[in-house]
Amino acid sequence: MTASAPLNLFQRLLRQWEHAHPYNAAQALHLRGTADQSAITAAWQDTLRSMGLGTLFVTGGSYHYESVNGHYRNRPVPIVPPHRTLADFLSDQLNAPFEDPEEPPFRPFIRRGEDGYHIGVVYQHWVADSISIRMLMREWFYRLCDPASACKVPIRHPERGYWRLFGPDNSNWHLTEGAISTFRRYFRYRRVKKVDSAGIDNASVAVRLEAPRDATIDRVYRYAQLNGVKVNDVFVAAMAALCWQYVPTQSRARRTDIAIGSIVDLRPYSHSRLDEVFSIFLGFNSVVCTPRELADWKLLLMTVHKQNRSHRHSGMIQSSLLWMLSALMVGRFVRSDKLYHFYRKEVPLAGGVSNVVLNSAWAMKYHPDPILSYLRVSPTGPMTPIVFTTTTLGSNLQLGITYRKGLIGDDRVTAMCEGFFERMNSLLS
Repeated sequence: MTASAPLNLFQRLLRQWEHAHPYNAAQALHLRGTADQSAITAAWQDTLRSMGLGTLFVTGGSYHYESVNGHYRNRPVPIVPPHRTLADFLSDQLNAPFEDPEEPPFRPFIRRGEDGYHIGVVYQHWVADSISIRMLMREWFYRLCDPASACKVPIRHPERGYWRLFGPDNSNWHLTEGAISTFRRYFRYRRVKKVDSAGIDNASVAVRLEAPRDATIDRVYRYAQLNGVKVNDVFVAAMAALCWQYVPTQSRARRTDIAIGSIVDLRPYSHSRLDEVFSIFLGFNSVVCTPRELADWKLLLMTVHKQNRSHRHSGMIQSSLLWMLSALMVGRFVRSDKLYHFYRKEVPLAGGVSNVVLNSAWAMKYHPDPILSYLRVSPTGPMTPIVFTTTTLGSNLQLGITYRKGLIGDDRVTAMCEGFFERMNSLLS
């Protein structure tokens, strides 16, 4: 059994969201070769044992892992049926709650294909962020393909909660300024369009996976460098323009703008070293764009860049702790089936972006052989109707899209996918 870790603020909030709908995410490696189920299973089981992961127990305000037992101890990693696409499989899995108390919060899978195979994991997002799951995928890959590199000691778990890790004394921001910025954001949202209410009570999601585009990301890098912006700024600006065009929103005279959200890794903002700690350390950021900005690509990009830069330097990202605390308190008085109505009004996001670049990570050493690409899929949660999850490995850009089916139809998602890559490929034209 691992030592108990405290439930941090974001974990408490996500567990609250799970009362309304599963908050699952997924990651996968696309590998060359032929999948050996027994070898993959042995590597997976050894990974859980070595990392000290397994069945999860929550007691009061803390949680801990215990070694897997019972029918999960020697259970083979399941193979996705050949007639099922990976996107269809992940769509089902993101809607499937973790209800068996003996099941670990990680569901591994294998999918065989003509161009190699995928090994991946669907997980309860409240237990781990993307960085933590990449630790899990790293150790699984090592045990399968490079055993000498595998770590032999259990992973670290957090010893302190969000406030002691990312509060004003440990994360270079001021409480008064953070509170003021939170109020400003609240009132700024009063000018933002709300998503249309049609299908609002259907919380199920679907996944769309776009084939990797090897030339696209190099073009985006060059364009970002020439214009003095970050790649993430380009993605967020493109998402804002697409949501303005395709996401159904209400028409209100005083609500004219579009808001796009981003989940941000908080690890770099803490004085504590958290790079190998297995948990979830995420904050929240958003940008707001006016119709005038949305009609002019260059103006839109600069607006997004300036807002993102300001939020990084002002401490607004760290002060999202205050927003999380407020949402957690309000959520205790709102029925789980009404949570989306609350967030739709108070945090009216038209879409979200989750962007990760792995070019300095462990996976780059093995790309393009045997790692062809790295795939991530994010949940939408109660705030966003659609999320674009971009993952870059070398010159490979993988796009995963998650969307709420009751709010956005397949035809609109297809148009948004096409529009995204058209925008990216036209940047240097």
